[in-house]
Amino acid sequence: SGNKLRQYRTEKSAKYRRVRYNKVMDKQMTISAFSDELAQVRTKKKEFLSQIERIVPWKGWLAMIQPCYYTV
Repeated sequence: SGNKLRQYRTEKSAKYRRVRYNKVMDKQMTISAFSDELAQVRTKKKEFLSQIERIVPWKGWLAMIQPCYYTV
């Protein structure tokens, strides 16, 4: 009787650990998916900034603004 009870508790404990592990892995997958979403957003941001870099004449703007820079 005691041996069966010990076996039952061990099986129940193992089942609990598997369920808990699976829940943790599900969260990690969710975090991973979220990370992938953020990576795509960053890529779109980089594409936008590279387009702006090609469009805006930064050298001309800097030449106009540079005389107004505060120097120490």
